[in-house]
Amino acid sequence: MIRRKPKSPPATYLTPPPEDLLFNTSSAISDWDADDEGTMSAEDLSTSRPPSLDDLNNGPYFPPRPTLSDVLSNSSPPPWTLSAFTAYLSQNHCLENLEFTMDAERYRDRYEVVAAQMNGKPMNLESKECNYIRMLWKRLIDAYIIPDGPREINIPSDVRETLLSLPNHTAPPSPEELGSAAKIVYDLMEESVLVSFLNEIPTRTSIETPYEDIPRQGSSRIRRA
Repeated sequence: MIRRKPKSPPATYLTPPPEDLLFNTSSAISDWDADDEGTMSAEDLSTSRPPSLDDLNNGPYFPPRPTLSDVLSNSSPPPWTLSAFTAYLSQNHCLENLEFTMDAERYRDRYEVVAAQMNGKPMNLESKECNYIRMLWKRLIDAYIIPDGPREINIPSDVRETLLSLPNHTAPPSPEELGSAAKIVYDLMEESVLVSFLNEIPTRTSIETPYEDIPRQGSSRIRRA
């Protein structure tokens, strides 16, 4: 029986496959080729196949634009590294936003470690760990929250007053108390600073560097509020 050549290629070849599927399409491609290569012309085969990896590597590499979470976790490709973002913030006189975000995360981490050690019991107010966390809170407030502080962040007055009114002479405040301020600062970096950073930092180095040669950055955990 004479088999007819399909009028159009299968739907999977109408558009190039996603990058994450390029290494996992051999079975689908080989099955389709085994059925139809005998009846298709060389021209049909060349036009119906998806672009090969060699074809993709021939052009310049454009790294995907990272998210703020990618940058803060130091997992974004060059030139949008955490060190470049830090330098950019410093040059634009808004480094305190990044510093507050990181210091708030450190406070949360330390608080949770001590709380876990207590196994649900109240913190021992006389312990060195409790005094250390209280000291961290005082540093946060003095540096970022008190008006005219050395690294004062731009937050609404009601959020500022709430933080300033929290007692710290006994048990240290919960990290959740920093949630509103941390979210405001994070959103500010994400909606304004990040866009300018991505647009202004040149990408020539990344374009000229093959993907395989891009070094992976070490990671640090930054949790969005």
